[in-house]
Amino acid sequence: MLRNKIKKIAGVALLSVTIIGISGTVQANANNWQDTNFTFNFNNSQKYTVARPKTDTSKLYMKCESITPNTSYTAHAIGCTSASSSDRVDCSKGNSYSFSKAGDAHYMTSWVKEWNYGYARIAGNPNYGYAFSASGKWSPDNKAGL
Repeated sequence: MLRNKIKKIAGVALLSVTIIGISGTVQANANNWQDTNFTFNFNNSQKYTVARPKTDTSKLYMKCESITPNTSYTAHAIGCTSASSSDRVDCSKGNSYSFSKAGDAHYMTSWVKEWNYGYARIAGNPNYGYAFSASGKWSPDNKAGL
């Protein structure tokens, strides 16, 4: 009877260590969530962030930190095959996000990874036909795993 208890305790301990080890491994293989600065200088045309590797299926993240007063832009997910390629494929499935003031931030739905593009960008579209600028931070993956 004591022997069975010891076996059960050892089994539970081994299972616990395995689960903790797997959880630690998932976190150790962190996605590409570090923020990169962006600046959009709009002049009635679409602008893009630089391309960055997309490592998982989490949402893109964008935060506007500065924008010309009384202006706004919308943004959506773009996929591309490499960091230097000029291909820009809309991977948003129609999801776009509005930015009109400093502090606006969104986790942006994308199908970049699911559609087998290795790199992500964000396209910004001005909502006005005159020149203005916006800047902030973005990342192709997010720490929250959303």
